[in-house]
Amino acid sequence: EVRGGAGFSAVELAVALVIIGAIMGIAISAWSVFRVSRQYAATRNRLVAAKNCLEVYASHSRKVPPASYFDARCRAPDAWGHDLVYEVTAAMEGLRVDCSAPNLAGRVLRLDDGDHNATLLVAASYGANGVRDYTANATTVNFRGTDDLPAYVTIHEIYQICCGY
Repeated sequence: EVRGGAGFSAVELAVALVIIGAIMGIAISAWSVFRVSRQYAATRNRLVAAKNCLEVYASHSRKVPPASYFDARCRAPDAWGHDLVYEVTAAMEGLRVDCSAPNLAGRVLRLDDGDHNATLLVAASYGANGVRDYTANATTVNFRGTDDLPAYVTIHEIYQICCGY
């Protein structure tokens, strides 16, 4: 006897559900990657704004910005809702930039990521996990292997901003 009814068999429905589930899984995964990359991009933009804010202070005062200035004028939340942080050595904080004798050697905060060894100050985000993963001491900040994001100002940039060279 031939079955003449319209509709789907249980096997056809199961195959359709598996295909729909696979497509949904791929879409959710792609959306998650897109969302995370968007958060990192937004945080990088906020770090650039914080760096610019610090540079404005340096250009007007010819001094390395103190942490109090960063807290009052430059601090902002990153894309995960955590406040940006500011790192500067105590020896450099508030130090006047002398354009007649550009010599800050030996009194700098070094960004130890293999690329930048004349970093004066750093604004940073703790990243998605909200935990400070980078290490810092009196002379070095190390961002290797963390989800934290830095924006840094080098000695050269400070002298260029303050002194024009």
